[in-house]
Amino acid sequence: MVITPVLAAVVDITGGEEGGHVVVDPMGPIFMGAVYLFLVLLPVILILLLIFYKKKLQHQQILMAMEKGLPISDLITKPQPRNREVNWVSSLSAGIGFLFVGLALAGFFVWTKVASSVESLEPEFLIISIVVFGLGLIFLFRGILQRNYEKQKGNTPPSQ
Repeated sequence: MVITPVLAAVVDITGGEEGGHVVVDPMGPIFMGAVYLFLVLLPVILILLLIFYKKKLQHQQILMAMEKGLPISDLITKPQPRNREVNWVSSLSAGIGFLFVGLALAGFFVWTKVASSVESLEPEFLIISIVVFGLGLIFLFRGILQRNYEKQKGNTPPSQ
């Protein structure tokens, strides 16, 4: 009796007079699918737990301050005024990064489709590279427009 794993399913190959019989356990793929789903959802669950316990602690502090007669306004965090400075460098960097990732994904698709003996990818994979490339173009144009706007306002530092 030989047991070999095939794509998360347990296969039991038995020999007999008429030949080998293959028995597939249907719980193998179901169990592995559940493990993968749990691993995908784990970061979301952890973030939600952190938020919940942070709010719970804040609520307990407010209740204790009310019992002692202290002002509650000190415990409630006020929103910090954000710096509304336009950061065109980060937009340009993100745009260039997304462009290269989109081009790499498209190149990988073309390589598997044309020049490789590997089974070719589905055409839907090319849509992912087109979306990432488009996102890169959006960030690139945004950075260029933000830079031009700052030049018109005269906020750019002098070039060296």
